[in-house]
Amino acid sequence: MGDHDQPPRTNLHDGARRIGSGAAPTPAHEGWSIAYELNRTEADLAYRWLSQESYWASGLPRPVFDRAMANSLTVALKDPHGALRGIGRFITDRATFAYLCDVYLDPGCRGRGVGQWMMDQALAHPDLKDLRRIVLVTRDAHGFYAKFGFTSLTQPENFMHRHDPGIYRRLSQGT
Repeated sequence: MGDHDQPPRTNLHDGARRIGSGAAPTPAHEGWSIAYELNRTEADLAYRWLSQESYWASGLPRPVFDRAMANSLTVALKDPHGALRGIGRFITDRATFAYLCDVYLDPGCRGRGVGQWMMDQALAHPDLKDLRRIVLVTRDAHGFYAKFGFTSLTQPENFMHRHDPGIYRRLSQGT
């Protein structure tokens, strides 16, 4: 942990303090709510969204999904009728670091501001609001996440990852 002799980053921490105001719903969001766990029916829907409709988790085996959800801080967006409309999860130590992943919003709810409201509420969670670093990976939502203070890596050469894109297929086949 620590700074690893990194140069100062302009506005990084100022932006982080603005993240997640936890603002009350606007009239457009009235009646919407956030939960931090899923019931079995909601978990089934979230699994379908991720394993069948997302580009990043296609083919995700159900046991892997269940283990991932059990070991994450899950955010659930619910409409005024209590139906699940969006999810996200944070892999975190709840003290210094979190990785935001598996953010999915029901296509019928996109473009209405509820996804922004979900992220604002999630980032205001007591276990997330004072973290030193939250990272995420996105192929096409940079503008969305920039609204919450996320930026591209200033020194991407300092980050490494181990990526196995065929793991879900192999696990599903039992190999």
